[in-house]
Formats: sequence, structure tokens, C-alpha cells
Amino acid sequence: MKINHITILVSDRLKAADFYSNLLEMEVVERGKSRWIKIGDQYLHLAQDSGDPIKDSFYHFCVSINNLSDYLKRIIAKKVEVYDIDDNMQKTDINENLDREKRQFFINDQDGNMIELIDENNNFFK
Repeated sequence: MKINHITILVSDRLKAADFYSNLLEMEVVERGKSRWIKIGDQYLHLAQDSGDPIKDSFYHFCVSINNLSDYLKRIIAKKVEVYDIDDNMQKTDINENLDREKRQFFINDQDGNMIELIDENNNFFK
């Protein structure tokens, strides 16, 4: 088994697709009026008109990235705010050590949806 897709709530499907494609370098897939973001061989479904985006919580999804340090440098250059969280799940500033092993980072999309980023070699579940 594997996850096929996850749905997140967004206020504007086109703006969300732009964020994920242009700033986060992910592929947008259109099916009718639906917008999907391809991540590996799974999908993120951008749902508008299904309720309000979820904010101010630890609700999130995680994406593993090949060569996370270089990816972070690219998205930081595009003005995407990258941060850490503390033991109470509160946002804290990022430090300069982007290469520390088993480290995770967090960003928010334009609607406040939290996204965790880890290196593909992070062996958290192993």
C-alpha cells in the first residue's frame, strides 16, 4: 500500500498552484477544474470550495527532498520563509546549519498550510 494523494484546502486554487510550481519547483497537473501537485509518484490535491484552510496547528504533510540543503537555498532565495519548530511545536528561526543530519524544516503555503521538508536520506522511520 501507499498513499495516492492528500487533499489540502486552499482559498485560491490558481495561486496555490503557482506557489507550489514556481516557488517550490513541483509539477502541476490539471484534470478538468482540479489542480494537483505531483510529488514523486503521489499527488497533492488543491481543494477550493471545500472549507477553510487549516491554520495555526501542527496539521501538515511532509515531503522528502533529494539534496535538501541545495533545495532550501533555492527556495530561500525566492523569499520562501523556512523555519524550525521548538518542542512545543512553535515556529522558531532557522539557524545556518542546513546540512545537520536528521533535520527537518518547515514552510507554509499562501494559505498557511504547513509543509515539512526532510532530506530523502533522513532515516526517521528506520
